[in-house]
Parts: sequence; C-alpha cells; structure tokens
Amino acid sequence: TRVALVTGYFPLCRSDKDEGELELALPEYVISQMISATHTTNCHLDRIIAVDLHAPQMVMAGPTGLITELTLIRLVLKRAIEDARAAGETVCLAFPDDGSAKRTGRAIDALEKELSMHLPVVCGIKRRASSTETELKQLFGATDSLRGSTVLCVDDEIATGGTNIKSARVIKEQYGASRVHAVVTHAVLCGDAPSRFLDPNCAVDRLYVTDTIPVESRRALLPLVETGKLVTVRWSEELGVSLYHHHWDLSIRELR
Repeated sequence: TRVALVTGYFPLCRSDKDEGELELALPEYVISQMISATHTTNCHLDRIIAVDLHAPQMVMAGPTGLITELTLIRLVLKRAIEDARAAGETVCLAFPDDGSAKRTGRAIDALEKELSMHLPVVCGIKRRASSTETELKQLFGATDSLRGSTVLCVDDEIATGGTNIKSARVIKEQYGASRVHAVVTHAVLCGDAPSRFLDPNCAVDRLYVTDTIPVESRRALLPLVETGKLVTVRWSEELGVSLYHHHWDLSIRELR
C-alpha cells in the first residue's frame, strides 16, 4: 500500500539559516517520524507533496525523490495582479532577493503570457537584523517602474510582518511606490502580526495569501479579513489536481 502525505505548510522547514538557541531546523527528523508512522509490513510512505518550501534544499531532506514541491505562488500572484489591473493600477513585482526571483521565473513567464502583459521585476539586497527580521538596504532591477506603481512583494511566507512592513516603507518613501501589497503563499502571521497590519500607519496596504495555513478559523485575523486587508485565495482545486497526478503517476512539478 502506498501512502502519500500532502502538507500545505511543511513544519520546521526553515533550514536555510542557523537559528542558534531560538530554534532547531529539524526537517530530517520530521520526515523520519512521518516514515515511521506509516511503515508496516505492507505499507510505506511513497511521497510527501509540500507547497512552496521555504528552503529549496528541503527536497533533499529524506530519501531521494520522497519530497515533491508544488508551487502556488502563480495562483495568488495572478489574483493580486488582476485586482490591481481592475483598479487601473500599474504593477511591479518585488522579490526579497535574486534567488527568490529566479525560483518564481517560470510562474512569471506563464502569467505574462496568460495575461498578455509585461511584469517588471526588482530584487532586494537585505541585511539581517535578527533571526526573525531583515532590513531592506537596496533594490536593483527595473527600479524606474516602482514610482507610482502598485508593488507586489512576493515571497513564500509571512510571519511576524516586521520585515514586510519595513520594506514596504522603504519602497514607498525612497522609490515612490503608490501602494504595496504583500503576496505570499503561507499566512503564518504569528505574534503581533495582526495588530501590525491593522495599524493605520502600516505601509503594507493589502496581503494576498493562500489557505495552506487556515485563515478564517483564526480569530485574530478576522479584522483583517473583514476590512479587506487580507485576501485569501483557496488552493482546493490545485490540491485535487496534484492528488490526481500523483495517483496516475503524472508529473506534479509540471503543474507549476
């Protein structure tokens, strides 16, 4: 019997940096526990399907070929772009670094073709202030496209919101952006993130997220949902398609 485990937000996936005494990166331990929990004489864990892994090297944690990444950034980015265009706004994409932009390049190419538009891109140079927050020092790329535009800051997840808000302030004050929207897959939104984004002086005008981490069942997020500041894009259809592809041994990577 084959067992497939689908996880929207993979636990303890932040394996790209040392958290020191604050947190241990334990993806291999988590995977070994998943394998042990499903293993019997006639049963084994055949595949883990995970959405937008925080660290690209996560696909190598565990037996080769066990983890397959499914990306949803195209789904949520499309919604944010369509909303901006409907409001008559020009759009520019901003990524935290060049690596993030390259990972999303395929989705951008597909969206440009689907929406018949050019999407200018800028990337950031950051300095880490702590294990949880970074500071945007400079942007490079199509920076001339930022002035007067709605800037979509694209990333895999949003946690406390501190970095996102600081970056949005820089993009507005130093580069003349009209509006800044955070466009992410995973709505972690922990700690005081809800109050930060509800602050009238918050530089992030709107958040676009998927429901890989439930949103509507979290009371702290309801004011953000009710005011329209938090927009959730459901991934149920993509989940169904990925399960169909897995069942029939079709490529899941090609879905991105």
